[in-house]
Amino acid sequence: MTEPSYSRDELVSELKSYYEFLTQLYLPPEVIQYPPEGGWEHITPEFVDSFCLGKNDTVADLMKHIPYIRRTKEDDWDPWMVYEGATAVDFTGDVVLSLPTKYANEFLFEPQEGTISDIPPHVFVYATIASGRDGHYIFIDTERGTIVLADPQVGPDPTRLSDPEAPDEEAWRRFQTYTFPEFFSMAKEKFRKFEIAALDRKHVHYTDPDAPPVRIYREEGVFTERYDRERCMRRLDELAEQTGGENSEA
Repeated sequence: MTEPSYSRDELVSELKSYYEFLTQLYLPPEVIQYPPEGGWEHITPEFVDSFCLGKNDTVADLMKHIPYIRRTKEDDWDPWMVYEGATAVDFTGDVVLSLPTKYANEFLFEPQEGTISDIPPHVFVYATIASGRDGHYIFIDTERGTIVLADPQVGPDPTRLSDPEAPDEEAWRRFQTYTFPEFFSMAKEKFRKFEIAALDRKHVHYTDPDAPPVRIYREEGVFTERYDRERCMRRLDELAEQTGGENSEA
């Protein structure tokens, strides 16, 4: 087993590969915001400090170089999900940049108070739970070089890199913990097995192979050359209209 170590470039590469994978399923390529050469100019340690994020320079450097999933004011209350119930934080869109500090809308940036524990300065909160309740937080630990997947409703489900005995003030360390390649490989495999799926254009939830949205994916030839993402999304739109709204979870 590969032991974890932190590499910004490895994380960026894995994240780009993951986003490209999601565009083969449901995510429109145009919502992925790639940084210019040298990184996002406005994301500096000074920006991170002024925004009251409480993160160290390593996290600020990571934030500067990763791609982001667009979150504008138009889709603020209906953001794109990148994993089951998980929305990636966007530090390039007008939702965040219109705020004076994180305290104007804390739930966009970190777990709600009392759900897990405080997140330390060396850990980047990559994704939050859009609904505030059901879904996953995703943390990037820049000291260990790991990704932590936390479902506060279900509780810890330790993996080999978790610390089940972590004290309460570090409860986030008890949850599923992976190396960068392990996490993204696991997430892709869950999509391939239809353990999770985008049940419409934006919302990723648990499902099973017999769920109506999954049948549509299979009929449309997902994971084959004949798959047409937009045609499949239109069929999911039609299914949602027939069932009275967002396609239900399995």
